[in-house]
Amino acid sequence: MENLVEVLFQSLLNNLIQIEEAEDHLIDPDFSVELMESTANLLQTLNDKEIKTLISILENLAVKKKYSNNKYYLESFLENFGLNG
Repeated sequence: MENLVEVLFQSLLNNLIQIEEAEDHLIDPDFSVELMESTANLLQTLNDKEIKTLISILENLAVKKKYSNNKYYLESFLENFGLNG
């Protein structure tokens, strides 16, 4: 189950990063904001244990070369999505 959570969260992160970095002519900015806000609303329903799991996944991904260009995004994810308490 733990791997499932990690895979799904990594997939979500990859999609959010793509949306964040997309040029305005590819993804409408208003639509992008709507997606980010709806994601934040869902993530804010997580309990403390689940948020700790996300923190662990974020920390593990932040050191991977694949995410080196998005390290700041990962580090600010909790705050940006209203999960920093």
